[in-house]
Amino acid sequence: MSSFAGDAITILFPATDDVGEDLTTATHRAVICGLAMHDAARAFSEAEHIPLALHTGVGAGEALAVRLGGHGDRWEVVVAGDPVEQLAGAVGRAAPGEVVLSPEAIELLGDRVVLRELRDGKAAVETLRTALDPRPLPDAVIPSLDEHILRRAVPSLVSERVDAGMSEWLAEMRTLSAMFVGISGCRSPGRSTASTTRWSARRGSARRCTRWGCARPSA
Repeated sequence: MSSFAGDAITILFPATDDVGEDLTTATHRAVICGLAMHDAARAFSEAEHIPLALHTGVGAGEALAVRLGGHGDRWEVVVAGDPVEQLAGAVGRAAPGEVVLSPEAIELLGDRVVLRELRDGKAAVETLRTALDPRPLPDAVIPSLDEHILRRAVPSLVSERVDAGMSEWLAEMRTLSAMFVGISGCRSPGRSTASTTRWSARRGSARRCTRWGCARPSA
């Protein structure tokens, strides 16, 4: 799981040498996971009588993960690239309870899934033709890190509550105005250039948000 953005979750399925699976298998796992999440949401709604629905999109390709920050000693891991950009269009076409694939994901999966075609080259998953066994969970290895380093990745709103002894209940309701800023134009053939551009945009945005009244800009 990579990050939360409001009521959305970004989840990564790596296709790397240490995992030992190719991109087609990773994309296949993403679809299976999305369908399983929809099943769980429906079961929860029926059991608790609380309406809960998910809209899921799946993209595939090469992504770049970088650690960005510095303003206010705040650092975050940001994932960018084609798969992330594909998600916006796929999720936007997904109805409640649907898993929608980008054209790139459709090409990879081939006949592993039964699809219902949508506009713009996308498609909704109807069912699976091929199943996969769950991948065994690796042993969790938590390195010993300095508390100051850990705090760089924790929102100040959370760390302040923990320092005040209010760790049992961190949720609260607030009246506010929210702004979402999409950073575009950062595609580059050079990874170092793309990283530098996104870092500059992130840091510049944080400085201006602080200047105009947002004390805690988040990614």
